[in-house]
This record gives sequence, structure tokens and C-alpha cells, in this order.
Amino acid sequence: MVQVLRSRNGKVAIDRPGDPELQLHWLLAVVLITAKLFGVAARRWGLPAVVGEILAGVVLGPSLLGLLEIPGSDGNGDALSGLAQIGLCVLLFRVGLETDLDQVRRVAGSAVILAGVGMLLPFVLGVLGASAFGVALLPALFIGATLTATSIGVTASVLEELRAGGTRAAALILAAAVIDDVLGLVLLAALIGVGAAPGSAGIEVGIAVAQAVGFLTAALWLGPPLARASDRLARWTRSQSIILPLVFGALLLTAAAAKAAGMEMIIGAYAAGLALVRHPERAWLETKLEAVIELFTPIFFVLVGSSIALETFAMGTPAGRTTVGLAALLFSAAILGKLLAPLAIRNLDVPVLAVGSALVPRGEVGLIFAQVGLSEGVLRPDLFSALTLVITATTLVGPVMLRRLWRS
Repeated sequence: MVQVLRSRNGKVAIDRPGDPELQLHWLLAVVLITAKLFGVAARRWGLPAVVGEILAGVVLGPSLLGLLEIPGSDGNGDALSGLAQIGLCVLLFRVGLETDLDQVRRVAGSAVILAGVGMLLPFVLGVLGASAFGVALLPALFIGATLTATSIGVTASVLEELRAGGTRAAALILAAAVIDDVLGLVLLAALIGVGAAPGSAGIEVGIAVAQAVGFLTAALWLGPPLARASDRLARWTRSQSIILPLVFGALLLTAAAAKAAGMEMIIGAYAAGLALVRHPERAWLETKLEAVIELFTPIFFVLVGSSIALETFAMGTPAGRTTVGLAALLFSAAILGKLLAPLAIRNLDVPVLAVGSALVPRGEVGLIFAQVGLSEGVLRPDLFSALTLVITATTLVGPVMLRRLWRS
């Protein structure tokens, strides 16, 4: 039986059932129900659903209720993370599947410019801001690199809510976000290489670029034959339903291949969607994937919110005040760097600030960057806490700005 009566360190705590399978079942139910309720509440307040889902994670996380703390069992946390990653990959796969390749080709030049400026400005501002607080060069560079990220998942989710998928601006934003993340991950690999072996940055960059280009080329080359094969198999078996597991399996394999190639799974998922964009059953696939997205994507946003340790920012201590000050400066750099980037682009069909706000959320990509920095020993715990707050704040503020500015 689950009991909600025990107190630990002044916080409400929950005694969970001893069976790990039961723990995962009730925990997953709590996460999904809370995420949906908070998402509905956010919509009623005129906010994107993802904002409510992230706030649900803050409430369920260790700083408040502690429901996502699972004593003595890391397996459930890993299981939740795995489900969240699958949901995010399916979302990005469908975004790729819905991409108008002809339109992307038309905006490719602008997307490269937007991504380049949208990386350079936050990177420089982040490095300068961290250096102003006495952060050493390598951690400062790592902080700047983290601020270059753009959350494709968060932005795509809000664009879908706005039903803006068919606009040139949406194609430009998503293309720039993909370029942002690919280049950002290349930069991340280079910085990790520098930290491990000073002087090897050129080699690390070369390897990372070769891996990224080779992977994307292979995915786009293999996509059409796979689409034709699955369609022929469906006709031969007279079963349209066989297409879904085949495509879903291809999606998971492509995401895993991206991870093996040194990139993140979401990039592989997006590439898989692009590869199958001309699939004969594309519309049917989009419909079938909706249920998976609705079930599993909110788990990710809850986990984003649960990663915030509110006690790290206690204003009663000098360390807490320093961390808050650094976070405030980095947050300003993160917002300003992305909002100014679209000024380099002409002939937008929506306000410039709307495009910039779509690039503001760092979300899953930023958190990955920060976590890698912590695990590699580049970032101290206080720097990681400040970055986590900034990433979460941009993930909350960006969708609100985008929704308000898109219609103006």
C-alpha cells in the first residue's frame, strides 16, 4: 500500500510499494495524470500545455513533494527516462514526417544564417557572463555552448498547438533548430575533447562533423527504399497495420544509430521522419503516432521540471545569492541572443520576435548539455544548478512568448 504520512527532512514523503513493478505502475500513473491536469490548467490560463507539464514536474520533484525520488531503486527512474525519450523521439519523428522538403529547400539558406547567428550570440554572451562571475575559461565555454541549444521538442509542440506547421516561418524555425542542435553537439564534443586532452579540439571537431554528415546522409539515402519496402509488404500481406511496427522499429534503430554516432537520439528521430516524408501512408502514420505522443511526451517535460533543486538558490547564503545572480545574467544572455538572431533574416511572414522566441527554449537539449558537463567534471554543482534553472526558465518563458507573439 502507498502511504503519504511519513516526513523526511521536513518534506512530505511517500512510502512506496516494495515491488519495483508496482512502484513503476503507480508512479507512471501519477506522472501522467498530474501532467495532463497541469497541462489543461495551463491551457485554460492561455499558456502552452508544456508549461503546465514542466510545472507539474517541479511539484512532483525532490524540491517539493518528492514523488519522483525512488529510494533504493534507480530502475524506475531509468524506465521513466526511457519512456520519455521514446515519446520525444516519436514527436520529433512526426515533425520530420510532416516537413515539407520543398519548403525546407527554399528556406535552407535562411535557416543556416538563423542557426549560425542564433548560436554565436548566446555563446559569446554566455561566455562573457560566466567570466564576469569568475568562472574559468573551459567551464565558461561549456556554459556558452549550452546556451546555443534550441529545444526542437518544446518548440515543435507549441507550433503544433498553434497549427502553424504549414508556414514558411515554422519550416525556417524547425530547420534552424535542427542545424542549431547538430552544430551545438559538434561543439559539445569538441569541448569535451579539449577537457580530456588539451590541444585535440581540431581532431574532435573533424570527427564530430564527419559523423554527423555521414549519419544524416545515410538516413536520407535509406529512407525511400524503406518506405517502398514497407508499402509493398503491406500490400502483399493485405495488412496496413504492419507498416506501423516496421516504421516504429526503423525510428528506434535510427535514433539508436544517431546516439552511437555521437549525436543525440532526437536528431536521429527527426532524420528518420525526414527520410520517410514521402511514404505512401504518411497521413495514416501521423494519425497512429498521435496516441504515443500524447502518452509519453508529457513524461519528458515532467522530468525536466523535476530536475530543478529549488534549495540550491537559497538567498540567505552568499553561495545561493551568487548562483541566483549568475543564473539571472545567463538567462538574460539566453533570451537576448535568440531574440536578436532573426534580425539577420528578411521577408518573414510572422513578427521577428515570434521567430526569436521560438528559438528560446533550451529544454531537453540544454539539459543534456548541462548533464554532460557535470558528469565530465567540467561544471561544478553550483554552475550546473544555475544552468538547470536557466534552461528550465527559458523552456517556460519561450513557449509563452511564442504563443503571445505568433498571433500579434
